Amino acid sequence: MRTEVLVVGAGPAGITAAIQLKRSGIDTIIIEKDRVGGALLNAGWVENYPGFADGITGVDLVKLFQHHIDNVGVEIHHLEIERLTCDGDYYLALCSGGEEVRSKAVIIATGSTPNRLNVPGEIELEGRLVFHELRDLPENFGLNACIIGGGDAALLSTMRYH
Repeated sequence: MRTEVLVVGAGPAGITAAIQLKRSGIDTIIIEKDRVGGALLNAGWVENYPGFADGITGVDLVKLFQHHIDNVGVEIHHLEIERLTCDGDYYLALCSGGEEVRSKAVIIATGSTPNRLNVPGEIELEGRLVFHELRDLPENFGLNACIIGGGDAALLSTMRYH
C-alpha cells in the first residue's frame, strides 16, 4: 500500500489527525492492531469533551468516531506494525501478514499501556481473571472485582460493579 501519511493508532489522537488530514486533501490511512477507540473504550462516562456537556459513554463516543471516519473516507487496516524504517524519502512499515505500507510521513499515536503488577500468576491469569483494562472485561464478568490502580478507570470500575 502507498499513502501520503500513515497514522499508527486509531485512538482519539490518531482518528483526529487522520480526519483532519483527509479533509485537507491528504491521502491518509490508519494502521490499528486492536480496536478503534483506544483507551476511550475504558471510559464509562465522558463529560469533559466539547459538545457532550450531558455526557456520553466512551463506547458510544467511539461509535461516533467510527461514523465520522467512514463519512470522511479514512481507511483503517487492522494490522500490527512489526518494523518501521526510513527508506530515503519514504517510510516503510512492515506489517503482520507480510503487508507493507510506504508513506511520506508517519504519525505515531499509539496511546498508553497500562502498568503490570509483576506478581506471581499475573501472566497465566491474564484475560481470564486478571484484566489490565476495562475494555477487556467480558460482559458477564459478575459483580465481584478487585480494582488496583487509580484515576478514571478505578472510579468507573467501582461504579460499574457495585
